[in-house]
Parts: sequence; structure tokens; C-alpha cells
Amino acid sequence: MDAIKFPFTGKGGRRRLANPFGRRAAPPEMLVPDIPASAILEYPVQIALIDLDRVNGNTSLLEQAIILSLAKALNAATVFEIGTFDGWSAANLALNLGSSAKIVTIDLPAQDIGAAKLPLGKYDIQYIMKETSGAKSRDMKNVVQLYGDSATYDFSPWFGQCDLVFVDACHEYEYVRNDSEIALKLVRPGGTVLWHDYGTVFPGVARALNEFYRSDRRFRSLSHIRGTSLCVCRMDPPET
Repeated sequence: MDAIKFPFTGKGGRRRLANPFGRRAAPPEMLVPDIPASAILEYPVQIALIDLDRVNGNTSLLEQAIILSLAKALNAATVFEIGTFDGWSAANLALNLGSSAKIVTIDLPAQDIGAAKLPLGKYDIQYIMKETSGAKSRDMKNVVQLYGDSATYDFSPWFGQCDLVFVDACHEYEYVRNDSEIALKLVRPGGTVLWHDYGTVFPGVARALNEFYRSDRRFRSLSHIRGTSLCVCRMDPPET
């Protein structure tokens, strides 16, 4: 498959995303500082995509290019994705990182929606109520599909094992806090965590990440990637 090249500029001042809340409602306050994509990536970047068939609930092409480029720059051997949806991101990660890498992804099955431990938002229901999780990644041999509620699942076998963790499951405040705490347990010292949907129609994401940034030293390097809804945090190795 031919790789698709994505040039980034990342110049200029702070740019907000288009307001998805309509004219009357204000977007959430965004306290996490902006950085350009060039602050975490070297150009030019080169990635491959399984297809260009995005649907509502996927990342944008720019966001996907950043995720994949960062995974390649980290030479990630193990990636953990919290929130599979249709498997587009998992499949793209598997394609770009190669057969020696492992992509582990977890999703809440539709039949378990009534048993979720924490509140589910009305906008999240549409992404849970689908025929199958990971339809696009199910044939990728290096993708491990897990099923369960991230608030109750036993993630301990992967603690400290992951080079990159991508948080993109339920967008309610309680789940974002829960999934962020899980992500910090999953990521190895010096690894990286990414979040999706900061500053969008899901105010719980901004609320949780703003709080982490203001009050939790573990998130002192948390940054918002300009022109996207992605936040990134490199987890520093413990001080000796």
C-alpha cells in the first residue's frame, strides 16, 4: 500500500476549533496550553492509511496522521487504545507499526451498555450501539480486541507495558478521569498518552483534563495540539 504524506504547518497563534455547540452555547474553557504538531514530530512525516472512509466518531485525517506519526516516532512496540469504536485507529496503528508491534484495544459491547458502572453521556450512546466493535481491525493479526467496561476491567496485565496509550472512549467527566488514571498505569515510564475530543461537543473531556493540568503534577507536560482536539502528555520517568 502506498503511504500518504501529510504536511503540517503549525505556525501562528492559538486557534480554536469550530464551535460544535451552536450559537447559544459556549465551548468549554480550554486551559491546557497549545503546542504545534512540530513540537512533538519531525517533518516530513509519512504514514499509511487502510482507507479514507471516515465516519462520525473517527478522528480527523490530521489527527490520525499525528497519532500514527507519533507512534512511529516512538517506535511503539505496544499501544493500548481505550475505546475501539469501528477499529479505524487500531487498524491504522497495526499497519504503520508492523507485525512485531501489538495494538491492544478495548470497547464496551452494546449488550453491556446497561451495566456500565459510571454515567454514559447521550452523545456516547450512538457510538456504543453498533453491531460489532473493531469491524475494521478484526482481521489485523497484531490487534488484540478486548471487551468490557473500562471502569471495572482488570488492566493489570498491561500495567507499565505500553509505549503509547490513546484515550478515546466514553466522554463523560467521570469516565475521562477513570480512563486517564488507567492510562497512567498502562504507560511505561517515558511513554506517551494521547486524548481525543478536547474542546469539542464533549465538555467532560475538557473539564477532566483542565483539572488534571491545574492540580496534578503527573500531567505537568500535558499539551493541546493546535488545530486538533488531541491532547498529549509524555510521562516522565520517576526521579532518582
